[in-house]
Amino acid sequence: YHCTTKSYCVSEHNPSMAPTDGGAASAAMLQFLLFTHLIVAACSSGQGPNLEGTPGVPMAVPMPMPAITADSPDQFRGKLRLPRFAMPTHYKLHFHPDLVSSTFSSVVSINVFILASTRFLVLNVVELTIDHASIHFKSLEPTDVVFFKDDQIMVLGFLKELPLGEGVLSMHFNGTLSDEMKGFHRGKYHYKGEMAYMAFTVFEPVHARRCFPCWDEPNFKVIIVIRFIDSLEAQSMIFISSAALSVHS
Repeated sequence: YHCTTKSYCVSEHNPSMAPTDGGAASAAMLQFLLFTHLIVAACSSGQGPNLEGTPGVPMAVPMPMPAITADSPDQFRGKLRLPRFAMPTHYKLHFHPDLVSSTFSSVVSINVFILASTRFLVLNVVELTIDHASIHFKSLEPTDVVFFKDDQIMVLGFLKELPLGEGVLSMHFNGTLSDEMKGFHRGKYHYKGEMAYMAFTVFEPVHARRCFPCWDEPNFKVIIVIRFIDSLEAQSMIFISSAALSVHS
């Protein structure tokens, strides 16, 4: 093996990995390489170097995580699916759309069957304004109304466990007729030289939640009855796109 003042060799004849020459500078470089070698070897074996107490080396401090209890609305955050302790069996909607101002107000009544003990109801909601005071399940009012925007859900928490069996969940809400092809949205066209409007619904794949609070998953498909309140103007039209709707005007 050939060594110079700027290179180091390790062999059975040179196990100490000592520099062949070069003085103090080479010795300092050797110490650095040995220290680096020890760190790499420790990391490769799955054991990090123990640097605790080493001056200038900041130690990692674990951040405290918020406690999530089984009796908290936070338990439903980050879930891929809605919980299965309750399921809808029928929807009834009364819509009052204003196609000129591009808004709508509505009342929904949902027949819900409680399958297991719970004091929560969890629905999908996106970009709707819910009237909290109007929410009722049977004769019960929720003590908690919590929205998790990233999960697109609304959690209703009641003081006591809900009775098993079927009950009606009702609430008032408002929304905006979007310009996007999602949920309940508005389009424009010209009719006899004047501007006219039409509204569409696009519920698939997960856009019904933009139109009304609901269990917006394929396993919860049920009949939806929609009634439009007040007669629509002659130059306005509404198109509903869904296979399981009963529409009345």
